[in-house]
Amino acid sequence: MPERPGARYADPPVTVSEALREGFHRAFSRLWPAMALFAAGAGELFAATSIPLLLLAALASGDARVLWSGAAALLVGWLLCRLVRAVILYAALGPREGGWVLRALGSFALTSALELTVRAWWWAGAIGSFLAYLRAAGEGAAAGPSLALSVTLAGGLFLGLFAAVWTDLALARSAARAERFSASLAEAARSLAVRPWAPLWVVAVTALLRWMVEMGGSALSAPAGPLSPARVLAGLLAALGWAVLELARLGALQALDRDPVDPVIPAQPVEPPPPAPQPILDALPVDAPGSAG
Repeated sequence: MPERPGARYADPPVTVSEALREGFHRAFSRLWPAMALFAAGAGELFAATSIPLLLLAALASGDARVLWSGAAALLVGWLLCRLVRAVILYAALGPREGGWVLRALGSFALTSALELTVRAWWWAGAIGSFLAYLRAAGEGAAAGPSLALSVTLAGGLFLGLFAAVWTDLALARSAARAERFSASLAEAARSLAVRPWAPLWVVAVTALLRWMVEMGGSALSAPAGPLSPARVLAGLLAALGWAVLELARLGALQALDRDPVDPVIPAQPVEPPPPAPQPILDALPVDAPGSAG
């Protein structure tokens, strides 16, 4: 097909470094989203890390009511923190118009259901494979359960990574383009099928930076006691760094999801219509009879 003159084709896609640069610029340009995410993330982290302590307390007391009531309270608190987080992200990353709160509620519902499903699958597979391994190890045939346990653990990690990248990319797209989160999930899956490595690199770089922040805070507060002000301050600073990195990650994913420039074809000049043909009149010959009359 011949190239049409004057056509301008799509720009090359945004690189990972450009996306990360834009994401960090947007994360540091405003303070309130990071502070709000810090508060919501602290509550979510507290609810998630308190579940093992609750389980130990319930087993020590032998009262099932302690377990079920505490688990219900922690689950409600975890869901409320995730709801607040979704509203904050939609308010910070996209236009606050056209039912953005409803889109945030849809994102909260679908991401929470997906994350709970992944965690339930992982824990059920891990516990089942571990019990099968212990039973087979006592009988001297632990090769099969050991392989099943390894596959379950590795598969759970990869499934969790895919779910995190998929939902983050869908959230970034939904907030930026003001579209439903379910539609953004479908488009994010299609985008990952076409270009999977760029979002994975963005998530990997921000996860590495988060790990470095966490290790730095742990190293600085290591000489202090478990409840000392230095350790508490280090934990708060690390949580604030996590909030900034989350904003940077979603901003970078928005930059990757940006539509390329569509081909622009200049308008052709309008040509004037051709002149109308002159009417043909019947004429008599000069020497015809009656022409000299």
